[in-house]
Amino acid sequence: MINTKISVLQQELIKTDVLVIGAGAGGMMAAISAADTGAEVVLCEKGCTRRSGGIPGGNDHFYCYIPGVQSDSVKENMIKQHTMTGLPESLVRKWFNLSYEVLKLWESWGIEMKINGHYEFTGHGWPGSVGKYAEPFKTDRFFLHFSDPNSCIKIEKQVRKKNVKIMNRVMVTELIKNNKGEISGAVGISTREPIFYVFSAKKVIINKGNLGTRLYPVPELIGYSMAEPASGDGVIAAYRAGAAVQDAEIQLSRQVSMRFGPFAGKGTWVGVVRDAEGKPIAPPYLTKPDSELGDVSIENHEALDHAWEMGRGPVWFDMRGISKEVEQYMRLGLDSESMASFMKWVDREKINLRKTRWEFMPRQYGTGLRLRYDTDCRTTIPGLFIIPWGLLSWSAVIGKILGKMAADQALHTKQPYFDTNGDQLRELKGNYEEILGREGPESADWREAQWAVFQTMHCYAKPPHRTENTLMAGYNRLVRIKNDARQIMKARNQHELYHCLEVLNIMDIAELVILAINERKESKGVGRRQDYPFQNPLITNKKLVITLENGRPSFHWENTPYIQKLTDSK
Repeated sequence: MINTKISVLQQELIKTDVLVIGAGAGGMMAAISAADTGAEVVLCEKGCTRRSGGIPGGNDHFYCYIPGVQSDSVKENMIKQHTMTGLPESLVRKWFNLSYEVLKLWESWGIEMKINGHYEFTGHGWPGSVGKYAEPFKTDRFFLHFSDPNSCIKIEKQVRKKNVKIMNRVMVTELIKNNKGEISGAVGISTREPIFYVFSAKKVIINKGNLGTRLYPVPELIGYSMAEPASGDGVIAAYRAGAAVQDAEIQLSRQVSMRFGPFAGKGTWVGVVRDAEGKPIAPPYLTKPDSELGDVSIENHEALDHAWEMGRGPVWFDMRGISKEVEQYMRLGLDSESMASFMKWVDREKINLRKTRWEFMPRQYGTGLRLRYDTDCRTTIPGLFIIPWGLLSWSAVIGKILGKMAADQALHTKQPYFDTNGDQLRELKGNYEEILGREGPESADWREAQWAVFQTMHCYAKPPHRTENTLMAGYNRLVRIKNDARQIMKARNQHELYHCLEVLNIMDIAELVILAINERKESKGVGRRQDYPFQNPLITNKKLVITLENGRPSFHWENTPYIQKLTDSK
């Protein structure tokens, strides 16, 4: 039961060599690797490690290079493609080279990486990309299809075997540095008990999740809870501690999802995309259900937008006519990516998938905000590492690498001095207790604050109707909302307290996003502006970097997408 009466937080100190913030595949692999190296490890997860990150119900693709299956030339081509996106080549090369090692490790833990006894590469591939099965040198695909809804639980079991201290339902709220500017620990709160945690750590690893749906309102059933995961807590906490961030202004590509239902990309869909009159909107290559093309086709948000603009909406994904074999194949993909409850509902309502169509729609925008890091995933704060958000195998491999690296350094580092009665800790603890202790009709619920962020971003910062005037009007409104929220937002218990702190983090992120969009005076990708409709070629390959200086965000341009040189700190 959640305590609903106590508003005074008990303080508890925890010392460790390596603190991992956020579980998921990356965080858990980092914890395992650090423990194997000999370090004491604490893994903090504000949810539950058995259901955290992108694999709580399984994940149907593992981006993988298998020696002897894909050729070296195909491998080098894929490394080049990922390097062109701004990732460090040395890191991408490590990812590809270790992906099969991690795959085999997962198999030794009981995770089912094969379909019907063989490795199968399906999905995310158009005709011309050959090699469904992992035959020697006949496969040029890298998305290994697998189905194991219990993969997250099986990885978590290995974490527990390593004597890692798992702290579920603990939200890390701020990072702490010493007087030399090095990481010395963090603070956090329990989402169940009235406890204020102080962590003294030699090294800290943040497993970054995507920001998800918390900046813009999502007009679908999944968005109405307003408590979606991936609220950017670790990244914004690092920014407040002095770490440099970038890509706040980069608008992530819009996804497509089922209206009043789960994401389209979460699963393997087979069918035909049709307009309101039943006409295919992707002719001539998709006029009947196709297992290879369906899943890729429905993820085209521009096609869905165009259908609505031409008066042909709504848009339907038509599964009518698929065979029983194709239905079983589709169910395997749906069930493997967190959609078991959806399939149970379909079966309970006796819905025949082979005779049904579903309405799909584009989702809202997100932000590419991330910490700047070097080729070893070290941030600009000495002692702080980041597992950048990415594909499942990327998170797993990078987590494995960073766990060992952080542990090696921690074992040669003295425990940092930590003033448990310092001014910063007293202020943070007092702020949290104040939110818990507020009463009266003028207090506001965290949901009201979240809706205020939704409304502000939707009205003033949504592409393409953005200008400097609208952005600054939105910024001024956001500042007022944030100031009000800090004064009147209340929590009836520890669970609501962590939601309050999430929303305050989202407000800080929204502020950076609006200011960064205004700073980048151009239209690029889905990030359109009415007052600057052209792309600026002078900043095409530059990154807009943001640092916190004197309590205000400071912007400057960098020529490299990542930190090329960083002094190692022990």
